[in-house]
Amino acid sequence: MDFFTLLLFLILTAGLGFLLMAASLGFIGGSIAAPFIDRYIFTDQLIANPYYCSIMFLSGLFLILMGLRALQLVTVRTRRDKALIFKAQYGPIHITLFALQRMIQKTLSARPELKHIYPLVRAQNNELEIIIRTDIRAGVNVLNTTREMQNTIYTQLSKILGAEQPMHIKVEVRRIMVDKNAPSVEAATETNPVQRQE
Repeated sequence: MDFFTLLLFLILTAGLGFLLMAASLGFIGGSIAAPFIDRYIFTDQLIANPYYCSIMFLSGLFLILMGLRALQLVTVRTRRDKALIFKAQYGPIHITLFALQRMIQKTLSARPELKHIYPLVRAQNNELEIIIRTDIRAGVNVLNTTREMQNTIYTQLSKILGAEQPMHIKVEVRRIMVDKNAPSVEAATETNPVQRQE
């Protein structure tokens, strides 16, 4: 689906969807709608029926959501098709950013202290920008863990893309997860109370 086809599809679905929703809510009458539409589609008997009004409202909402879904699919597909292009003797080599994201995710998933890993790879001005969002278990050194993550990803990407490829690796720790089975501070205090010296 090219840009103009998508644009036409969005205009039609959004326009018809809003038209159906407005008619079901009674915002469209003979003075607003075209005579043909008002006479054959949005008749007074049809709009006065709550059942048909609900059907028209849901149909309009469905059309709008369908247009937004198509826009989302095209956006995701365009993002997946973005690639780094390298010149070679027998033709250009394309390495998609999505393939690099999958590689980063699988590599970091092997570390048990990391959970919910979401890498994002972008290419800007011939520089590779990598953003890794993840959760880390409590009890580990967060700074050392994130530095090890950066070193691991940099080493792997340098082997794939070459050491001359500029890259910036950013790690975002969204949450530090505490083990629910670990004893709390209150429980540890009750178990081993500190005796006061008199």
